[in-house]
Amino acid sequence: LFGRKQILNFVATSFPDTGGWLLIAAAAVIGAVLVFPLFGRRTPGARALGATLPRAQSAALITVMMLATSCAPHAPRALVAGTDECAQCRMMITDARFGGEVVTRTGKVLTFDAVECLADYVSVADTAALRGVWVSDFEHPGVWVRAEDAVFIAGATLSTPMGRSLLALGASASPDAATRRYGGRATTWSALLHTTASHTSSINGGSAESHAH
Repeated sequence: LFGRKQILNFVATSFPDTGGWLLIAAAAVIGAVLVFPLFGRRTPGARALGATLPRAQSAALITVMMLATSCAPHAPRALVAGTDECAQCRMMITDARFGGEVVTRTGKVLTFDAVECLADYVSVADTAALRGVWVSDFEHPGVWVRAEDAVFIAGATLSTPMGRSLLALGASASPDAATRRYGGRATTWSALLHTTASHTSSINGGSAESHAH
C-alpha cells in the first residue's frame, strides 16, 4: 500500500485509495471490539454490554470481509515491459502491445506476453475463478479490451512474441480493414479458445499414444 519504486524514467508512489483507508479503519474497529472485553470493568452495565459483543464482533468481521472483497481489483493494470513476467510461458514481457491480463475473483492480476499465452492459460483454467480476461489493443497501446469484445487477427504478417502471429484490436475495429492492413484472417475470442483447446488435446493425445508404443 505504501512505498516508492523507480520504474524506467519515473518514480511511482503508492498510497491507499479510499477503499484501502476504509479497510484500515474497519480493521481498527474490529480490533477495538475484540480487545475491549479484556480490559473493561465487570460492572452490571459492562456485563450487559459484554452479552452483545459476540454479535458486534461478528458484524465487524463481516464488514471487514465485505470491504476486503470490494477493494479487490476488478480491472487490469498497466503492463511494465522489462519487469512483468508472463504467467504462462514465464518469459519477460518486452512489448505490451501484444499483452493480456487475467483478473481473478480474489483480485490477483496475472500478466501475459501474448494473446496465444493468454488463450493457452484460459482454455484450461477454472472460468469460475476468473473475474475478467483482457487484451491490449494493438493499435492503441495502454488501452484494455475485454477479450470477448475484441477483434482478433490470426496469421498476421507481423512478428509476435510467441510466433503465432495473433493480434488483438478494439471492439470498434473493422475486421476487413484490419486484415487488409495486417494480413491473416479475423476471428473471435471463443474461436481462439476452441482452437487452442483442440490443439492442446491433440498434443496430449499424441503424447499419450507415443508413450503407449
